[in-house]
Amino acid sequence: MPELRLNLITREWVIIATERAHRPDEFRRERSQHAALPVSHECPFCPGQEARTPDETYRDGDPWRVRAFPNKFSALSQQGEPRRLVTGLKRTVEGVGRHEVIVETPRHDGHLAFLSDAEFGPILSAY
Repeated sequence: MPELRLNLITREWVIIATERAHRPDEFRRERSQHAALPVSHECPFCPGQEARTPDETYRDGDPWRVRAFPNKFSALSQQGEPRRLVTGLKRTVEGVGRHEVIVETPRHDGHLAFLSDAEFGPILSAY
């Protein structure tokens, strides 16, 4: 089961989820931050491929500008209760919660820094 661990020096919590090592990596590729890729029928995040993802939990617009759905390779478990555990200096909480994918634009291969205010507004609303 995933867990959250407290870094005693920085006081920050991090998620440890070894199960995520099994997620696919076929989408990794080198590309320029300015390059715009064409819509792909192979990419489950591109417009027209919505049936290839879990059911949406959020959608802005039709056609959509932003959409969200459960992550197939979640870093957290939706089963159980988040129990706190203390072992010596180690502080952990069982990793229970929701982990969703937010597709921030139909042109999701771009960079947020290059979006207009009109494109960025719906993304803020999604979060």
